[in-house]
Amino acid sequence: MPQNKTFFLLIIISLFFSSCIHKIYNIDTNNEQTPVVNCLFTTDSVFTVYIGLTSNMYNQIDDSITNPNVKIVSENGDTLYFHKKEAHIFISDSVAKQGVNYKLIVETSNYGILTAQSKIPLQSKKIDTASFFENYFYNPNSNTLFDKINLTIKNEVNEVNYYEAVVLSKTEAGTINGIPFDKLYFSENYFTDCPIIEYYQSDNKTGNSLLFNNLNFTDQFQEIYFYCTVYNIPEETKYLIINLKQTSVDYYLYRKSLLLNTIQANNNFSINYILNNTFREENTEIYSNITGGLGIFAGYNCNENYIISIN
Repeated sequence: MPQNKTFFLLIIISLFFSSCIHKIYNIDTNNEQTPVVNCLFTTDSVFTVYIGLTSNMYNQIDDSITNPNVKIVSENGDTLYFHKKEAHIFISDSVAKQGVNYKLIVETSNYGILTAQSKIPLQSKKIDTASFFENYFYNPNSNTLFDKINLTIKNEVNEVNYYEAVVLSKTEAGTINGIPFDKLYFSENYFTDCPIIEYYQSDNKTGNSLLFNNLNFTDQFQEIYFYCTVYNIPEETKYLIINLKQTSVDYYLYRKSLLLNTIQANNNFSINYILNNTFREENTEIYSNITGGLGIFAGYNCNENYIISIN
């Protein structure tokens, strides 16, 4: 269930291809601390769980939980055990598998038992075709050229799927860069529930991650349109890599709330905003599925790549 964002700010250390570690700060003057648990997991990687407490923005207080007992129980009855790698970080002895529901259990002496459940969706080939149109159209209002990427996705009509996509550029030397987007179109209409659209409508018109689902897909093969400004693609680019991951609903809702919250912060970035508005109630609530605390426990499948040669 989503947690109220009024008194919490998430400081994020994140890589697209790895789990995210979050530290949550609390400016409530009574210094009341809340447990924080974070774990994004995928196949071929052991579970890595962050366990801690919210920290005060202005006072140095201990944000660790003393000797938590961490384990994961799978739906087939297997129990995965953890050892402490470093402060706040616990590592499992096994890797995650697709299609298996996992329940995380964190037993603490002072904060009760913290739990969450999620799974990695079964992976199947989703990308049917992809194509790139260089200098696709010119916007005279902004004096800007735009490139276009068409992505056709196979759709399971009777199955709800959630996705996260990025476009990467790869040079001949092997350097890989992320490509920000300006618009996402779906059947020539805006994809209504995609955070990137709100990004596009804001003053800051770029983002580097697209979230979408197939709830509005109408065909067996659905085409999605990406638009990016030409200057975002390095001149030495030889290939574009369309990277698509299929996610659990918890991952999708968490990333969506995180993107929307970041958008709001960027749109209002100023000293006054930092001092007065960062913790106001109208900020988007950060989605959490941790019972008894804050944070996220969510799975996603291995990345699917489609490579487009553009030179």
